Amino acid sequence: MSSRLRAYESVSDEKVTVSDEKVFKDTGAFVWAHDKVLKGHALGLYKGYSNRQFAPKDVAKRNQAAAVLHRLKNVLK
Repeated sequence: MSSRLRAYESVSDEKVTVSDEKVFKDTGAFVWAHDKVLKGHALGLYKGYSNRQFAPKDVAKRNQAAAVLHRLKNVLK
């Protein structure tokens, strides 16, 4: 995901800032991709589950990956 965020930041000439570090209950600083998950959420790429969980240890399903790529396409327009 970090390469997509860098691509967005280079194309748009703006840095992605995170406004709320407690968006997801299960992505504390111990999660290796914590900052990337928060930036992806700030861009609207990640929605998480309805219970404010991101489930960083779960395997992404095909439909979830497709949804993220679709949102990325819309962000890059």
